[in-house]
Amino acid sequence: MDPSKPAEHSLQAIAKERSEQKTLPYTWKQTLEDISVTIAFANFTKPKELSIKITNSRLCVENLTTKTLIVDDDLFTKIDEFESTWSVVDQRELEITLVKIKEEWWPHVVKSAPKIDVRRIGPQNSSLNDLDGETRAMVEKMMMEQREQKIADATGNR
Repeated sequence: MDPSKPAEHSLQAIAKERSEQKTLPYTWKQTLEDISVTIAFANFTKPKELSIKITNSRLCVENLTTKTLIVDDDLFTKIDEFESTWSVVDQRELEITLVKIKEEWWPHVVKSAPKIDVRRIGPQNSSLNDLDGETRAMVEKMMMEQREQKIADATGNR
């Protein structure tokens, strides 16, 4: 790797990561709280045609009609299996929500899958309404002080 070309290396790494993710039999996205896995079906598929097993450490999805094992592997880390859910949407895709026990970014859903670079994940947008009262008051005070400072700087008052 040529250290004089970090941007080029980064673009190559991103392209490689995207290419690897496209090989998966599912797409996925995540928040700090959960993982959403989507499996698209080529043909209309009813829930009774699927075998879906979600445990605290493993995910198994099989199409019983085609006898196709779609996913059967250990999860990156443990989940809350009782809060995790799945549903078939319009008989065209399976949506699985895995609820994380620990709020952290996962590099992959299952251990055999290629990893993503979690360092590139930006912070989640949040609302002041998400904060507890004391923290919200402190953040609002800091925001007000910043606004006042910007006004003072713009008008030349210090």
